[in-house]
Amino acid sequence: MFSMCVVLLVFSSISTAVVGAPETVTGHRGERVDIRCRYESGYKSNSKYLCKGECIYGFRNIVVKSGSPAEDERFSLTDDKRTRVFTVSITDLRTEDTGRYWCGVERILSDVYSEIKLLVKEDQIQQTTSITTTERKTTITDQDSSSTGDVWSTESVIYVSVGLVLVMIIFLAALTVLCRKRRKKSPRVTQSGLSPQVSIVLLP
Repeated sequence: MFSMCVVLLVFSSISTAVVGAPETVTGHRGERVDIRCRYESGYKSNSKYLCKGECIYGFRNIVVKSGSPAEDERFSLTDDKRTRVFTVSITDLRTEDTGRYWCGVERILSDVYSEIKLLVKEDQIQQTTSITTTERKTTITDQDSSSTGDVWSTESVIYVSVGLVLVMIIFLAALTVLCRKRRKKSPRVTQSGLSPQVSIVLLP
């Protein structure tokens, strides 16, 4: 009878309860990702953990557990008992973090699990940022070229205006000199050149 109880206890410990459908969480290499795990109201005081891989009893790879620090400092767990959600945060994501995880809630007989599939992508956020920066640089270069063209147009107008003013000044100066020369060459009428006056006296 005692051996039968031991067998039942061991079997109950090995058995697990899986809740809900698998959820996929996507992150980017070098960034941070948050895995949110919900649980029932009766498990607020129970220990929570995140297990990687198959998570078989006795061979569970628990990466982080509530109440104790994780071996890998990139993993941390916070439990919000008000909303009944515990969150596992992973910083500095790596490609080897991709895989199958289990959100676990400890119980006396069997733990409760919900499956998580983590997908880590390669640097897509950084590539997008680089493309955006390049487009901005190109736009700035175009604006600079346009501004340079405007400056050259303004300088050309100034040069043409100054040239026209100089031409007008030279033309007026030449015209003034020419008029003075013509005045000097024109004959002057002197008093000696006047014809003598003849007085006519009428006799009665």
